[in-house]
Amino acid sequence: MYNNNIFNPLVSIVIPVYNGANYVAEAIESALKQTYKNIEVIVVNDGSTDNTEKIVKKYGDKIRYFYKENGGVASALNFGIKNMKGEYFSWLSHDDVYYSNKIERQIEELKNIEDKQKIILFSLFDIYHIDTKSTNDEMKEVINNRLKSLNDKESYLFNMMNIIFSSSLNFITFLIPKNLFYEIHFFDESKKTIQDYLLIADFFKNGVKFEYICETLAMSRLHRKQGNIVLLEMHLKELYFFFSYVFDLFKKEFQSMTLNEFSSLLDLIKSRGLINVYTHLLSEWCNSDMNKDKPIIWMYWENKKGSTVPDSITLCWKTIIANNKNDFQIKILNEQNINDYLPNLNKKYLLYKEIAHKADYIRFSLLYEYGGIWLDSDTIIFRSLKEIMEKVNEYGFVCTGYNKNEFIDKYGFISSNFEKDKTEKEYFTLIGYLAASPKNIICLMVKEYIEKFLEEELINGNEQRWDYVGNFLSFLINNKNKFNYFIYHVSYFYPLKTYLEIDNFIFEQIISIPNNIIDDILNYSFGQSLSNSVRSYEFKSLKEEGLLNSEYAYSKLFKFALNKTKIKNNEDTDTLIFNCHRQSLLAIYKKIEQENKKFERLIDAIAWFIPIKKWRENFRKKIFNKGN
Repeated sequence: MYNNNIFNPLVSIVIPVYNGANYVAEAIESALKQTYKNIEVIVVNDGSTDNTEKIVKKYGDKIRYFYKENGGVASALNFGIKNMKGEYFSWLSHDDVYYSNKIERQIEELKNIEDKQKIILFSLFDIYHIDTKSTNDEMKEVINNRLKSLNDKESYLFNMMNIIFSSSLNFITFLIPKNLFYEIHFFDESKKTIQDYLLIADFFKNGVKFEYICETLAMSRLHRKQGNIVLLEMHLKELYFFFSYVFDLFKKEFQSMTLNEFSSLLDLIKSRGLINVYTHLLSEWCNSDMNKDKPIIWMYWENKKGSTVPDSITLCWKTIIANNKNDFQIKILNEQNINDYLPNLNKKYLLYKEIAHKADYIRFSLLYEYGGIWLDSDTIIFRSLKEIMEKVNEYGFVCTGYNKNEFIDKYGFISSNFEKDKTEKEYFTLIGYLAASPKNIICLMVKEYIEKFLEEELINGNEQRWDYVGNFLSFLINNKNKFNYFIYHVSYFYPLKTYLEIDNFIFEQIISIPNNIIDDILNYSFGQSLSNSVRSYEFKSLKEEGLLNSEYAYSKLFKFALNKTKIKNNEDTDTLIFNCHRQSLLAIYKKIEQENKKFERLIDAIAWFIPIKKWRENFRKKIFNKGN
């Protein structure tokens, strides 16, 4: 038994309850059985409509009972705090229980702390699932390891954020000085599911210390009638608000973290399926006051229902951020915040079945309105894209493309007024990489072209063709006398063709590319697209560790983009690109030859940005005569 002659403050255990007849008696019993005796038990009935009041009143003067009109758990807690007589507050949910030594152990710890009015004590807790009638010991151990990290005072801020972002704290384990509510604030009654974590964040911001007792002092029940489950839709909206609020509250501290540190916190959010929160905070972290006037890199991500963003995509985002954070604002938009930037979008675009078609409309609308660079989210970026914005300043519109009609006779820039480009040529443009100045006429024309489709075709149920936008942009680009633009050769963003399919044989080229070719690619390309083909196979399913350490050539590209390994450059760009094409295609040929596939099928398969006609005639001459 605790010796209450040494330190014996009155502790108020407040139990808010709404329609809790199934559990409230157990909660009250656990409070009354505390081995620390200088307590008061306050039950606040928040307008229950079941027989909660009848059950609670049986305890008579053992408790202090209050009834109020229904206002939510935060209002019931605030009511209890304002009516409590104790120096310390302890919240016990009506469906949870305290172990008998909960208050005693916390008072024992508190007596040895000098500043007792500026510290919150908390502990570990059991997690009991009503449906399975079992405790989740595995999750308990994960939470315990997180909570113990607070003992590392050098990383206290990061570890506390780790705990908050993972929701590893349970307010029922807290012991809080009453004065903190009056000095900082009470629970936010406008919030129904996050009032506890909002208060934790504000306490922490105001210098309150949190100290962990590594013992299990309470049990939290999980069941289907809990507020966060019943109010799931509201809870998701409030979580978006909460994490945004915490980021704004600690923005300076977050932006002092490394990309790896901050992204590890965001991974906790992603693991809970909160993808819109993830993309929003990642964007906000990139955009400090220092770069608010810099050009914007735009990306968009929208998940299909029931799915989550693959690690391959979030790792691509990290490469973009790592190489461009100092030179650009970086915006990763989603269906929840797109209206903040484009409030006047034609809402008929929401009728698109394909997310990619929605993104077509969004990309040209953003570039027309704000300018900047558009990148598809499945893009590994190796270096800063400042050079592209320099082209934008000179030409107004920049894209990537390839010559449809003949074998590539140069391997560099192709533009509307490039000195070597005097002959009539026809180009096909790709829209995964675009850049423009605000109010650019090409962006406007494509935007209006899509809007015409929305009004005349989509509204009648006709889905957009996959090449609809690309073909129209190509039509504009090939009208050379009308528009000013700059075209990067496709190999600057697609240096590796990701896969080939011949009959039923699929060969993932990215596995077989020799390392020296990868080194060459890194010397001239801005980046590499993963493309749908590769994300449809094994690579898509890999977690981040596998993405960085797999047999795929992409793993080396990811590592370089994130770690900036120095690559030696001994050749000019033209030679590098030619060697990449020659050696990678030779690797494919050897692989297919082993599978007894005919040579002609290989030629037919290579038809993307290297046109077939002249390559067919010169394949052996240009590849085999150059050596391996």
